[in-house]
Amino acid sequence: MSITDPKSSELELSNDQALQGFLLDTQCLDELIPWTSKFNLFDVLKISKTEIRHSNILSWLLNPNENHNMQDLVIRGVMEHLIKNSPTFTVDIYEILVMDFHTFNVYREQDFIDILLVSKSEKFVICIENKVFSSEHSNQLNRYYERVNKHYSNYKQVYIYLTPEGETPSDLENWQILSYADLLKIIENSKKRLVLSKDAESLIKQYIETVRWHIVGDTKLIEICNQIYNKHRKALDIIFEYKIDTAQQISEFLKKLCKEKASLDLIKFDPKNSIKTHVRFTTLTMTKIFPNLTEPESVWNDDNLYFYQIENRNNMIKIILTIGVKKGFDKSKLGNCTEVISIIKPKDSSPDWVWKYLKTWKVLEYNDQNLESVEAEINEKLEQKFEEIFVFEKKLLDDLQEANIVT
Repeated sequence: MSITDPKSSELELSNDQALQGFLLDTQCLDELIPWTSKFNLFDVLKISKTEIRHSNILSWLLNPNENHNMQDLVIRGVMEHLIKNSPTFTVDIYEILVMDFHTFNVYREQDFIDILLVSKSEKFVICIENKVFSSEHSNQLNRYYERVNKHYSNYKQVYIYLTPEGETPSDLENWQILSYADLLKIIENSKKRLVLSKDAESLIKQYIETVRWHIVGDTKLIEICNQIYNKHRKALDIIFEYKIDTAQQISEFLKKLCKEKASLDLIKFDPKNSIKTHVRFTTLTMTKIFPNLTEPESVWNDDNLYFYQIENRNNMIKIILTIGVKKGFDKSKLGNCTEVISIIKPKDSSPDWVWKYLKTWKVLEYNDQNLESVEAEINEKLEQKFEEIFVFEKKLLDDLQEANIVT
């Protein structure tokens, strides 16, 4: 049996064999070259993961009077997107069509508001709260709403909550939802409609790549990384396991917490698929809602249709509920999956999916210092999120039982 044979069982390989197999197959990493070899100014300056820098570049793109030469296409595109996709958005399409966006001034961090666009002549104000690597806190949205409403009481007001995955704001009545994926489409479509200078074209292209890689998630890159990981799972797990850093220590702490929950029969911990960057578990309620597949057709090669994943990336911890199958899988075999998705209403509504993020719970950000206090905070926040998950599951199960979808 060849140690480089990807069909070989991981259990049959020793640690040495797994590592040797990976070292003899390093050409599998060549597929990552398009991402690793690209020059990107945002990465060079180490600002790809800095929220304030994203707000700076966005305020530049949203300003029709700036030198990017896209005129008002981005801000107009945002307004048109909200008209089409937000049921609570009250601005009329004809009002947007005739509005002169060149009369808007763009402000950064005015009264702590990330981006504020104001037009005196149009009597119109747009407030944007940008959450990239942090979550809503300290009643922010209400405070910002009250400030803007006080200073611009005779203006028409629009409030936008911008997050990577289109998270739901605490104030749904006044704040509109916008995801970075939607914003990228608007920027890309705007870029295509006009001839830009080489410098502006290059900068905007690099920014789009930065957002896709660090915020939204590049699906092609994810697919290639999954293929490499599945082929050399044991070797890569060994490498990650012995690379000691804060993220690894946090991961071990998350595993410990999940084991404790599992010992109380609150969840089922999945140690086989838990690594440095994520810890996976399932629950009795969600397994009742999403029964196991009759054959191992999920993207993670077992009979689970779903999992909860506590992600531990970029000093951010969040819990994601995900479903997934292999390409070409007959989704008619998934039973009540369609009805469940329609009740949860995930941001991604595409029927053509291999995996789909159903819901996300933000836990907290942390830094690399004072690990002991970080662990205490993680413990507290995760307890809160587990309670939220159990409440979410109960309501979902009640809705499905009421509709006679689940008995």
